Amino acid sequence: MMDAGTLDPAGLLGIEQLIVDEFQDLNPMDLRFVYGIEAQGVGLFIAGDDDQSLYSFRYATPTGIQEFTNRFDPVGDHVLRDCFRCTPKVLRAAETLIAANAAPGRIAKNHVSLYAEADPPLEATSAAGALTTAPKRPRRSLCPASV
Repeated sequence: MMDAGTLDPAGLLGIEQLIVDEFQDLNPMDLRFVYGIEAQGVGLFIAGDDDQSLYSFRYATPTGIQEFTNRFDPVGDHVLRDCFRCTPKVLRAAETLIAANAAPGRIAKNHVSLYAEADPPLEATSAAGALTTAPKRPRRSLCPASV
């Protein structure tokens, strides 16, 4: 309907800016919709990581984010390099695994682990050591006590 000019979501909703998170998980129809809105003069801001594309079962592909800077020129590109989630050792292992299984067109990344420099310092601990067993509850009977 957008292609035929009978649907104008930007005008209908008064959209001036569109933010699309997890752009790597859009499928071709999603991309057509977003590109159609942008073609109506709506500003577009996207965020995503082609290494985290998870929805291939719904035909999602990271191609949209991989080709974004070529499709829209000029475009600003802001790369988040700092990783607070993982120790350097875990980050290196993850990057090695991803690099060994890189998809075609993968966007190169150079992450830096800031885990060790956290203030206050964080200690890497096993999640298994933090688990406890929930106390057992008394069972209820469906039958009256007099039966």
